[in-house]
Amino acid sequence: AAKCAWLRETLQVDGAIDYKADDIPARLAELCPQGVHVYFDNVGGAILDAVMDQMALHGRVAVCGQLSAYDSDEPARGRFDMMKVVYRRIRIEGFVLGDYAAQVDAARVQLRTWLREGRIHCRVDLRQGFRQLPAALLLQLLRFPQRLGAGRPCGSCFGLPPQAAGQYLHRPGRWGA
Repeated sequence: AAKCAWLRETLQVDGAIDYKADDIPARLAELCPQGVHVYFDNVGGAILDAVMDQMALHGRVAVCGQLSAYDSDEPARGRFDMMKVVYRRIRIEGFVLGDYAAQVDAARVQLRTWLREGRIHCRVDLRQGFRQLPAALLLQLLRFPQRLGAGRPCGSCFGLPPQAAGQYLHRPGRWGA
């Protein structure tokens, strides 16, 4: 609920779905009465199945990952009806960042500009000091629910030496905004 509120209030999206609490197919139908036209999938599993059932005619799906299967020994498998892909003429394509390596530097410049202008937002959980590194790493690797807890930012989690922490978000260069 807190993440959905952040999406609506800060990012000003028209609607958001709480995948843990909402009836996903019902919310998709409510938010996308004409069907889903474009979907960037990084989750797979039941979320992808629900979206595929709601895809619009000539819809497009970019598949970047299958988070729902990362902790499994089984390969990620789609459970949706492939004939819907045929009848709705849906285009599904894999997305790998390496295919766009030549455009990464230009994208970084554009993203930094949008970040400075306030057109996009970035939430970072910044931990200062080397002693904070194990906790930061655990939060990143294990995806603890506390990352999304009351007032806590979600997104990247870094452990930086105290002298570098103050410079992180304002440093021009590869990572700074």
